[in-house]
Amino acid sequence: MRSLAIAGLLLVARLAVAHDVPVTPSTCTFDPFEMTEPDSGVAATVAAPTAADAMRIVYTVATATAQFQQAVVTPRAFTVGGTAGTIAFPPAFSARLTAGGDLHADGVGLEVTLGAMTARVPVTLTTSIVSVGGGVVAGIPMGADGRFLLVAAIPPAALPAPMNASTTVLRVGCQATPPPDLDQFAAAPSLSALGGVLSARKGKLHGTLKGATLAAADLTAGPAELELAAAGSPIVTADFPAGLQAQNARILVANGADGSRLTVRLGKGRRPARAMVNLPGIALGGTSGRVEVQATLVAGAVTARGTRPFRARRGTLRAGS
Repeated sequence: MRSLAIAGLLLVARLAVAHDVPVTPSTCTFDPFEMTEPDSGVAATVAAPTAADAMRIVYTVATATAQFQQAVVTPRAFTVGGTAGTIAFPPAFSARLTAGGDLHADGVGLEVTLGAMTARVPVTLTTSIVSVGGGVVAGIPMGADGRFLLVAAIPPAALPAPMNASTTVLRVGCQATPPPDLDQFAAAPSLSALGGVLSARKGKLHGTLKGATLAAADLTAGPAELELAAAGSPIVTADFPAGLQAQNARILVANGADGSRLTVRLGKGRRPARAMVNLPGIALGGTSGRVEVQATLVAGAVTARGTRPFRARRGTLRAGS
């Protein structure tokens, strides 16, 4: 019996070692590559990629990062309003990578030339969501096939004219070949046990942030956003540009300009963190019956997603099947 137990432990150890292996680097070329101003309708026409636009992605499991590298920086050509320009990424930039496929890179320095003017613009590239005007734009986490979409919002006046009248949205898609083994990277938190009531008068939502260890420094590292969608269609966006602020060692709070309020209560010991949000009234139209509500919460460097059926009746959504 003892020998069988030892053999079982050795087998488990061998399987664990076999799984925790170095991740092979990938190659990746940004395509699609889009630059648009949603408010003004201005859109750049970006040149098709060439072999010189390829990047190398190097993964480090210990730090849960993916580093994008270019041996020779190749600016991508584009035109907007008849004016020629180029946009270039830095020789290397790193993004946090989770087991759920989310990528998040802060302070990526873009160099944009438009006509005779050049601007150096730091942006946050993410596969989650970023606020633009009264809504959000969403990226796509890396899937099993290595495909993902990064998005970024460039502030008004950050770029040279004629692309500086309003916020510019950057969308760059890619397929990492070969795709990495995402299971080796740090787990991403999920927004589980969603509950609450959403109506034309007010909205209250709460959930549990499970599946990963959360630190206040990560949650307060940047702006916070919450998007709620019903049956795949966005119904409300809450924007907290100043991000979460620590009220004490366990409670973080963010306030929105529209009166919305986000609170995250960090867990004690092994208890998970909890998120609560108060929202103004939400117009739900003629929605009725059982509706899947999808929530995406971004707080600093943390992205958490969750889904739960709500029951729609007389302009009100309540959690439950």
